Amino acid sequence: MFGKKKKSDAQPTVAQAGANIAPDVVEQIRVMPERFYLAPRSRSNKTFLLVGVAVIVVGLLTAVALAIWKFGPAPVEQEAPLPDSSPALTPTPEATVPPIAEPTVAPTAEPTIAPTVQPTETPSPSPTPSGPSGASDEDNDGLSLDEERLYTTQPTVSDSDGDSYSDGDEIRKGYSPRDPSGRTLVADGLFTAVATSGGFRWAFPTAWLAQESTEGGVATVRLDTKTGETMVAERHPMSRLSTLLQRWGNPQVLEFSANGVAGARTADAIPRYYFVTPDKSAVVAVTYATGSSPSFSATFEAIIGTFRWGP
Repeated sequence: MFGKKKKSDAQPTVAQAGANIAPDVVEQIRVMPERFYLAPRSRSNKTFLLVGVAVIVVGLLTAVALAIWKFGPAPVEQEAPLPDSSPALTPTPEATVPPIAEPTVAPTAEPTIAPTVQPTETPSPSPTPSGPSGASDEDNDGLSLDEERLYTTQPTVSDSDGDSYSDGDEIRKGYSPRDPSGRTLVADGLFTAVATSGGFRWAFPTAWLAQESTEGGVATVRLDTKTGETMVAERHPMSRLSTLLQRWGNPQVLEFSANGVAGARTADAIPRYYFVTPDKSAVVAVTYATGSSPSFSATFEAIIGTFRWGP
């Protein structure tokens, strides 16, 4: 199969082909002169030539590289530097020159003119009470501290005379809180009974000051409590009763009776009273002008309880 080809198997050459072709045909085929015919080039020879050259070049380059690597100069080893045995030199510090401080000149202060202060008068402080207020009731007997002082009762004992009645109840009913025998305020000297220019009689604390006056047809009796509070009784013509009630703010009026005398009172916390004369020609109005808190409420009721007509 892969052996040499037999000569019998080879294709006939041109000469052989020409021998087999008729001479007239051959003449017709050879129209072009034979000098223009070139023998066909063989591509296989050229390829083999190029491959051979390349192999030779690669071999030469490889041989040169091996020769350089094998026979070239050995790399020079760098010697390690020897340690420096000389003592280290410490740099001499440079002398620093302190900066020269420039003198500072303080700015000249401008003179300031102090404002003129006008002296102000400091108000004198009002005296502060050292104890409880006069309206306080420490023993809850119905009497204020001012009333305890007025009647010389014990401010911490509700029943000073020990008769089983509180001091406040006894004052309101006109009895002395200092005497268990049942004497009245007038009999004990705590109240004084007087006849007034207003046509009525009443009794009030002996320690108080009474002032009477008449102006514009109105007779007035004023009681000074010595603590800034006052009690006033005024006699007006009967025709002024409506004006009097309007001045009071038209309050609700309640009927009541004091010591057998019919009268009326307003339904206020601090009531105002008025009494109409038996002949209904005049009316007497009794009012209590208090401070921030009343100090003589029980005494005011006791005074109203002593009211009666007559000289």
